[in-house]
Amino acid sequence: MDVNFYGAINLTESVIPVMKAQKQGKIYFTSSGVGVTGYMNISSYASSKGALESLAKCLNIEYAETAITFHILQTKGV
Repeated sequence: MDVNFYGAINLTESVIPVMKAQKQGKIYFTSSGVGVTGYMNISSYASSKGALESLAKCLNIEYAETAITFHILQTKGV
């Protein structure tokens, strides 16, 4: 969670002010298919990737009135 989720939040909080000033921007989060489907013996990893999926969805709603968008790049998983 520290790297996969909170790292993404910290980076996002760092660049959002610049994007607001530019009135545009795109942020891509690297996720994994297991964040949506789950997989045996990697619960912590899958949970951190699932959290990124939700973060991107929520931020898109929060910033819907701007030209700042949030995207997920998904790896195939395990």
